[in-house]
Amino acid sequence: MPSPIAKRVVKIGGSLLNLPDLTERLLRWQKHQINACNFFLVGGGWIVDGLRIWCQSHPTAEEILHFRAIECMDINTSVLSQQLGWPIANATKISIESLETNCNSFVSVLDWARNNRELPRTWQVTSDSIAAALAKGLGANELVLLKSRLPEKHELEASNDSEYVDEYFWNCIENIPALRFVDLSQEPAMEQAVGSSAFPRAIFQSESGK
Repeated sequence: MPSPIAKRVVKIGGSLLNLPDLTERLLRWQKHQINACNFFLVGGGWIVDGLRIWCQSHPTAEEILHFRAIECMDINTSVLSQQLGWPIANATKISIESLETNCNSFVSVLDWARNNRELPRTWQVTSDSIAAALAKGLGANELVLLKSRLPEKHELEASNDSEYVDEYFWNCIENIPALRFVDLSQEPAMEQAVGSSAFPRAIFQSESGK
């Protein structure tokens, strides 16, 4: 019986979209990762920041604007998919049985989010929580958040009110074996693993045949 394929969910932060060489940085980072099937999704960036400001004046439209923000994520996903030549998978139709080692694909999450009844449909949930919930649903071995800085120590506490990750994020990471934060704005990229199971390389090495 073949070993299961290691799965990694990677969220590309919207703050990175302004980098003119983002695709080159992504390729360099991906090249140095332990083999896994990688699922990439993209944050909403400055477009979603505008929706958030609009919501402050129209609070009754929060759920509508929440899904508009997820649409923006899928728009950014389609742009990077075209630039990198990696396919887009609908998150509701990913077949775990058909995965191949060391594959790369982007993930469209709008349909998946509409069907998800566990995540709040508010600004408590942004692309961070969506990536975490997707990783949990796929049974991913690792969740990686690519951002423009690393967290401060106090920002890794679930009770803190920082804006490094969204308010609901820490509710979504249970049973995800490994979590990494990566500052992709630096060259070389800096990273920080979180938790007692911080980046369990043995999982990936055994499942990728290394």
